[in-house]
Amino acid sequence: MFKKFFSRCLLLLCFLATNICYLFAEGKPATELNKTVKVEGLTGLNLFLAQTYNSNRLLFAVISTGTIVILGVIVTYIVSLFIKPAGHAHKEE
Repeated sequence: MFKKFFSRCLLLLCFLATNICYLFAEGKPATELNKTVKVEGLTGLNLFLAQTYNSNRLLFAVISTGTIVILGVIVTYIVSLFIKPAGHAHKEE
């Protein structure tokens, strides 16, 4: 019992010690992030997304996240159409 407790404490101590070392690591100071996307030559959806990225990053993040969720649901549905006939349906216990 104590051996397991002390081994976990030692593991936690090693984990915390390595993370504290990262706090004192030196590097170049952070610069301001003002990156924009060039919109020349873009049309349609690409133009809309580029302009949204340049003007409103929060809206762009919401659109991107929503798109990923919708595509995930679509892929899950399509995969379930192939899995159910193979006999891998969800079984209630």
